Amino acid sequence: SPGVYFINYNESNNEFCSVKFNELLYSSASMSNKNGLGYIQITRLDSINHFVSGTFEFSLLDMTGTSTMRVSKGRFDFRYP
Repeated sequence: SPGVYFINYNESNNEFCSVKFNELLYSSASMSNKNGLGYIQITRLDSINHFVSGTFEFSLLDMTGTSTMRVSKGRFDFRYP
């Protein structure tokens, strides 16, 4: 349902996000990100037309823990089966 859902990297055994930029890999699966936090906000959920949309934001450290990437104002619109 619509709302804000926080993602605590420490509570997940799976990688939910990774980004490669300037030859550096930033990943939620990195041990240096275990205290990280992100969120997904579902703004529209249409179960009749099978459509969900919303926004997201998170920060990631690179695999060495020395460089941070912040992703903000992310947006998604997705039609699901």
